Amino acid sequence: DAIAHVLDRCAPLPPVEVPADAAAGLVLAGDVVASEAIPPFANTAMDGYAVRAADVAGAPVTLPVVAEVAAGHPADRPLGPGEAMRIFTGAPVPEGADAVVMVERTERLDGGRSVRIEVAVEPGTHLRAPGEDLKPGERVLGAGDEVTPAARGVLASLGVDRVTVHPRPRVGVVSTGDELVVGSEPLRPGQIRDSNRPMLLA
Repeated sequence: DAIAHVLDRCAPLPPVEVPADAAAGLVLAGDVVASEAIPPFANTAMDGYAVRAADVAGAPVTLPVVAEVAAGHPADRPLGPGEAMRIFTGAPVPEGADAVVMVERTERLDGGRSVRIEVAVEPGTHLRAPGEDLKPGERVLGAGDEVTPAARGVLASLGVDRVTVHPRPRVGVVSTGDELVVGSEPLRPGQIRDSNRPMLLA
């Protein structure tokens, strides 16, 4: 009852705009809406080989490896029929590829110039489509949500660098009593050390 009595009389402070880096632990005063797709392009969820599913339908098959595709470095040409490209998690899926075979189901041959694909895969295997996590216009976080470390990561993934939040209130704590002593000075008869104020401040 005492807690309810206090909280019922504590209105949220008026919203302010702050850098997202300073918002951790604060409460949002408005919704955050995605302005772009996450991920922004089709990418692979696995290390492996980008292929055309039709080319590995008769697995096991051996295909020439015509390129390596790493995160941040798109392939410089489309994947042709009967080819494979070595690809690493998060890398853009090359044009022409419609599946990724995880590296654990392959065997590297000829010093990496070719690969033996041990399993058939369906189109879309281990691919993450553009907007699979978030689509433009989608509500990501809402008014009243706390900016947790995870939420901060989501804001960063969307390029949100400022948010509107309720500021953290300043709280004063006062201990009263002639018997209270702060710090390590010697106690006189009848005195005790003030432990409540440090505890409440913490």
